[in-house]
Amino acid sequence: MKNFFSILLLMTLFSCAGSYNHISSYTSKITPTLEEDGLAYSFKYDLLSESGNKKYSQKANKKGIKLLAITVENNTGRSINFKNDVDLFVSNKLVFPMETQLIYETIKQPSPLYLLWGLLWVTFYNCNNSDCNVTPIPIGLVIGVGNMIVANTSNTNLRLDLEENNIIDKEIPNGESFSGIIGLPIQRSEPISLKLKNY
Repeated sequence: MKNFFSILLLMTLFSCAGSYNHISSYTSKITPTLEEDGLAYSFKYDLLSESGNKKYSQKANKKGIKLLAITVENNTGRSINFKNDVDLFVSNKLVFPMETQLIYETIKQPSPLYLLWGLLWVTFYNCNNSDCNVTPIPIGLVIGVGNMIVANTSNTNLRLDLEENNIIDKEIPNGESFSGIIGLPIQRSEPISLKLKNY
């Protein structure tokens, strides 16, 4: 019985859903320090891990996605659309930012998977001489449903953060700046540069 509870404890510690800490507040903490083609910008890697979102950070790294906080100040003399007017380079190689929905679908927690906890039952035996009563308790069901709720809530908050801070489709008027989130399909945290298309 002692071994069983030890295994259960390990399963609980390593298989539970992760909560979500909003990352939007981290996007406003960087100021533009680089400039090219009339674009002043700055970026910061490790957005998920720094904000305490370990589950999402691990999955993003495993899937080859880097989530960055980025600030862009438009000094080009005209309004720009990040997706249509700006090229993004990682170590001088052109990289296309990922769409918000693709980032979300790739790194979200698989909440239905936690229902497998429902298979876990604890059985108590109460024996009096030869007469035994068996009481099965579905403790895994409670754990599974709880984890599913946490995962669904966390996923919803992640999706809202990604949508509200999406810079890809953002129109940035001349003289204004925007701080947001961008996802790149890269393995390593390497320097990025922005260049205006047809500049």
